Amino acid sequence: MEDILSWGIEVIKAVQTTTCTPLTWIAMFIHHVFNSAFYVVVIGIFYWGIDTKKGAKLGSALLFSTCVNVAIKNFFQVP
Repeated sequence: MEDILSWGIEVIKAVQTTTCTPLTWIAMFIHHVFNSAFYVVVIGIFYWGIDTKKGAKLGSALLFSTCVNVAIKNFFQVP
């Protein structure tokens, strides 16, 4: 387990030390635009405006993926 964790830390360090201004701006844009409020709005639009079943499926998928993400992070104890 320690080998995997140390490898992951090395990858993170390599990515963090790499600088590329256009990629930094793209990453910042994605980070600020695609936050949880964005997903709530999109799911609401699907649920109330387009198709109730699709909106419910999108909401369920988001909830499931969030739960899996948290479970994996807690299992491996990785931030």
